Amino acid sequence: MTKPAVTKSSTEAVEVTSAGCVAASAEHDCLALPVGTRVDEFVVTGLVGIGGFGIVYRAHDEALDRTVALKEYMPSTLALRQAGNTVSAKSTRSADLFLTGLKSFVNEARMLALFDHPALVKVYRFWEANGTAYMVMPFYQGQTLQKTLAQMPEPPSEDWLRQLLHPLLEALEIIHAQHCLHRDIAPDNIFMLTNGQPVLLDFGAARQVIGDMAGNLTVILKPGFAPIEQHAGDPNLPQGPWTDIYALGGVLHLAITGQAPCPSVSRLLTDKYEPLAKRYAQSYTQPFLQAIDKALRVRPGDRPQDISELRQQFSLIPKVAESVPTTTPAERSLPDEKPARRARLPLLWIGVATVVVFGAVGYFLSGLRSQPAATAPAMIALPTTKVPDTASATAMPAAAPPASALPPGSAAVTPASKAASTVAKPKALPHIVSPLKPEPLAAAKSQAAMSASPADQSEGQSTPQWLREMRRELAVCNEQGFVARIFCIDQARRKHCGPAHWGEVKECDVSKSHSGD
Repeated sequence: MTKPAVTKSSTEAVEVTSAGCVAASAEHDCLALPVGTRVDEFVVTGLVGIGGFGIVYRAHDEALDRTVALKEYMPSTLALRQAGNTVSAKSTRSADLFLTGLKSFVNEARMLALFDHPALVKVYRFWEANGTAYMVMPFYQGQTLQKTLAQMPEPPSEDWLRQLLHPLLEALEIIHAQHCLHRDIAPDNIFMLTNGQPVLLDFGAARQVIGDMAGNLTVILKPGFAPIEQHAGDPNLPQGPWTDIYALGGVLHLAITGQAPCPSVSRLLTDKYEPLAKRYAQSYTQPFLQAIDKALRVRPGDRPQDISELRQQFSLIPKVAESVPTTTPAERSLPDEKPARRARLPLLWIGVATVVVFGAVGYFLSGLRSQPAATAPAMIALPTTKVPDTASATAMPAAAPPASALPPGSAAVTPASKAASTVAKPKALPHIVSPLKPEPLAAAKSQAAMSASPADQSEGQSTPQWLREMRRELAVCNEQGFVARIFCIDQARRKHCGPAHWGEVKECDVSKSHSGD
């Protein structure tokens, strides 16, 4: 991330040279694009700032007719500007570093474009062109925290610092959740808008990668704000959220004392750090000062390990993000309707159960008058609500008219048979699960055989084998609830009974009771 554009009053005077090149100093003469240069639909209107790894311009977005901040990847020690807008590496030796930094610049822009938080710079657009890369951001009004603190007649109050911390902690928590680190938190990288809102600037991804490759970290890191793990480059001292926490503690230390903490490297030999909890006990609360002292501990393991722990140290309550509502607008506007809505749920389930029973019985009655299937149908998942037998009897559909009263070639169509055409298919009710699902008949046979009555055992060879098996299966069916019993009996009859048995064997007669008697 980079410093966004600021108002003209808060920037240094910009000089336009005779060659038309915008320059802030002779050192950067003609590195920046001249005023009036067009980069896609953006026209440069001024210079905001030149850093070691990028240049920020004020530009006019002709497509949307607005003022924006345009950042160009331009590492001054590695690259130079050719004819026109083209940027290239100074030498073949620096080409690899230049291209690696370019890739990191683009990755940083891509990452920032995904975030949407008031304390994080918003990237409107980014792209590669002219041998370099660009990103477009809002043109902010304000100044850095460093300038804001310098203009204060006395150190800020604890309430002021707590208001500063709230949005910064939220922003860091967001980027840490995406396994990203800022690595360059400092007073000059926190921009204060005119409304008091802080914005984190300059992630410095390109600078960090180039520094790692070149082995020149001392040029990149800011003394007092960089913890020891950033200096060491040792895999045994990994960087993490605690790295940004140390830098944030350094910012608060400077705000209170007017000075940055001692460099972390020097503190390894002789730690002369004086705890703020002792020095400023009369001006700030002890928990607040102790939280800063703990964030600034040299050993990474002694600091808070994430933003949530740091927030607890400061006794800060996280604000609820308005951009992620936990309820719909309708639910927020009608809170009194929720109890009534919950009260209607039992009635809804009773209604669903009644429809299922109504359709299942119709399917049972109509299905037995057709040719029995070669294989038993698959079991259907049943609703969890039990319906009493008496209530179900009143909901039973009227019997179909006799076949003689129908036109030739037609079949009886009743409300129950219509419902059965959908209820009988297992795929029609994939969301209903029931504890009343009947046991598979294969397992039921062995169970029924073990619990067969003496009368069944005395039947011997006088009763056909298929009828004895059917009676045992019906006995198991009778142990089920009402709805499950219907499907169980229907499966047993379709398996064992044929047209020749109708009216001859009571177990196969549909006019008999569903109990199998």
